[in-house]
Amino acid sequence: MKLIYTILGIFLLSLSVDAQVPSTKQEWQERYDRNIKKQRLYGVYIPADMDEALEELTALSRPEDLAKFSAAPEDTIAVRLRFGLGRWMSHNWQFEDGSRFSHWLNLKGLSFPDDMVETVIRSFHRKLNKKEIDLDKQVEILITKREKEHEERMKKAKVEVISKRKLDSTEIEALNKQKE
Repeated sequence: MKLIYTILGIFLLSLSVDAQVPSTKQEWQERYDRNIKKQRLYGVYIPADMDEALEELTALSRPEDLAKFSAAPEDTIAVRLRFGLGRWMSHNWQFEDGSRFSHWLNLKGLSFPDDMVETVIRSFHRKLNKKEIDLDKQVEILITKREKEHEERMKKAKVEVISKRKLDSTEIEALNKQKE
């Protein structure tokens, strides 16, 4: 009995060592580099690409759940399942800390875990409904969305910076002319 507890303790200790949060950029990069080479992380199979991910989701789902999933509109599913199925995928497939699947998605152009989740959910819905997945188009739409969000943030940032400095008379005149 003592031997079982010792083995169990060593096993749990080995899990907790790898589960620690990296404290430096170098430690994070080293863990990422290790993770993207593994087929399993923390006991969970990590798909290598989208095809494997969709096969895994199909295998893990009950037929009645697949029927409900495929019957709902794609946009509705993409939003509603973000915090259920999406959170499961992000956590178990290590979208934030890196895995071979998140790395594959990153190479396709997706760097935000939320975008990865949305893309997998939409792709799964399309596969179940025998529609073209069109991964490149999905990625293009999300990249464009992120670029627009970034532009908006930059516009707001510029306005804040400008509003905190004193304007000279020519700048005030130019602003007044723009208002007219």
